[in-house]
Amino acid sequence: EYRAYFLSTQHDDRAVFLLQFDQNIPEDLRHENCENFIAILLQFLEEKKKSAGSFVGVGSCVKSYKELPASLRQAEQTVRILQNRNDNEAKILFYEDLDVLQILGHPLIEEEALAFAGEILNAIDEPDPKKRNDFFDTICAYFEAGGNLRRVSELLFTHYNTVVYRINRIRDVYGVDLRDPDTAFNFQLALKIKELLQ
Repeated sequence: EYRAYFLSTQHDDRAVFLLQFDQNIPEDLRHENCENFIAILLQFLEEKKKSAGSFVGVGSCVKSYKELPASLRQAEQTVRILQNRNDNEAKILFYEDLDVLQILGHPLIEEEALAFAGEILNAIDEPDPKKRNDFFDTICAYFEAGGNLRRVSELLFTHYNTVVYRINRIRDVYGVDLRDPDTAFNFQLALKIKELLQ
């Protein structure tokens, strides 16, 4: 149940909702009320058979209407992240849950962040798009699995030897050793930037 005022508008394929909260309401209660509103919204979309491909990004709570554009940008960033994750279960993301990614998405450093990500990720200079995608899928799974190659093969539904081949090829041909902490950090950061900003 949601008992408060809200405004809504629609533009192309997106809807924007502005929720109003009393300034004195505790943050955790605001968060809970927002989640209740989103649950009602998603239930409505489900009933209308429009929930597939729908994502909800939530920007920061602001005190002035002058801050609304920044909150909207934050919500749009979170939606882009959800779309790029290819996770059918994750439909909602709060900007406040992004942690360090909040900094990376700041407009003042966005261009530099994208340039950094491009420089790091372009080290995998594979001309074949399928192989390049396979390498990046393997790298992402490698980080998700904490470097455990058996787990990587399970995540990718790929034979263990294929995973070993890809990791070795990434290291030997492209000079990207994911066991090196600095290299791993740079690649994880570049992938997060790409997820956030593109």
